[in-house]
Amino acid sequence: MRLFGLEFKRVLCTRSTIAFLALALVLSVVMAWLPVSYVSLTLPDGNGGETKVTGMQALEEVKQRRAAYTGEVTPEKMQKALAQYQDTVAQYGNPNEEDFPLSVYMDDIFPEARLVMRLVEINADEHGLTPEVTALKPEDAARFYEQCTVHISDLMKLEQPQYPDAQQQANELYSRVEQPFYYYPGYTTDALEYVGFYVFLLVFFCTIIAAPIFSAEYQTGADDILRCTKNGRVRLAVTKIAVALTLFAATFAICMTIFTVISNSLFGWECRQTSLQVISSAATLFNLTVGSAQNWITGMGLLSLLATASFTLFLSSLSNSNVKALGVSLVFLLGPSIVFMLTSGQLIAWLRCILPSGGIGMMNSFTYTIMGFEFLHIGQTSFLPATVMFVSELIAIPLFLVLTVRCYQKHIAR
Repeated sequence: MRLFGLEFKRVLCTRSTIAFLALALVLSVVMAWLPVSYVSLTLPDGNGGETKVTGMQALEEVKQRRAAYTGEVTPEKMQKALAQYQDTVAQYGNPNEEDFPLSVYMDDIFPEARLVMRLVEINADEHGLTPEVTALKPEDAARFYEQCTVHISDLMKLEQPQYPDAQQQANELYSRVEQPFYYYPGYTTDALEYVGFYVFLLVFFCTIIAAPIFSAEYQTGADDILRCTKNGRVRLAVTKIAVALTLFAATFAICMTIFTVISNSLFGWECRQTSLQVISSAATLFNLTVGSAQNWITGMGLLSLLATASFTLFLSSLSNSNVKALGVSLVFLLGPSIVFMLTSGQLIAWLRCILPSGGIGMMNSFTYTIMGFEFLHIGQTSFLPATVMFVSELIAIPLFLVLTVRCYQKHIAR
């Protein structure tokens, strides 16, 4: 424990470490607030003009105007929303036209838009073409949940025509989605994306801190002295690893707790009960609410952090240069995101999911994985990317930690 305390003090007292940990703490507040600051509405001012509201004022306006559809999404609410939408369109025309009255839009279109959007989505034909709102009938709204199941089957035949296994898995997954859905206005997928983005920033900071854990002492020659002490071999390597992972896990827990509490307090804790199928897509395969999705992303984020940190420590144990260790670590950290944006294909998809940092990033992150209906394939066998990511991270942590200790021993032997 004394060795652990001394190493912990050494790492924590480094100026760069303090700076990045402080920045991570500050960003936990900033990143929680940003999605709220982006909420905006244009409202009639009562004098024939318009006024724009943002932030909490706009968020409260959204909740107030959609209050009638709060809670359980029943077929009756779907019928009411469709009828109101269609009556308004019949009287005033296309709501997307510039001359559509703003007051009418905010009173009779905006409140119903979220549910009508889902209704239009699930009534797409077998080719994926969605109908006009005016073409829908009251009975379409009444059988909303039955049509959701049909839509998933049609969608998977369209998206995965050559993979019956993927189609079957998707249908089985969707059969576990709890119905009816629930909707509490305010929270959006944009806010959920910020959970994953903040996780990425935490992993980024911890990677920078982890890169010189071993290489710094190689570079300065301090390791030549430490290796001669009675604790200079396996014990010191294990201690360095334990200190790094403890620091990163503690930082992650504290920062994500602050972020989550602030975010949910701003949007409203009731929003955690909203079904992901309402705010994202009715075709979301996983049985998730906003709250459970936040928990999944956070849990996978911690796993990705530990896996990425383990890999970075392994690279640090190999390198005699801080710059080289950090450079290679950042390449592997940012690589999956960059490759995903530049190219596609099954090989790239597999690499993205298998790499330690595959579960974090931008469009390639775990957040989008649970909101989509992507599958990986080997022959005719299909796999969920979320499962591949989870298993890969579990394997990566002990694998790279063992390799780190081994490489550190070999370095001492030379």
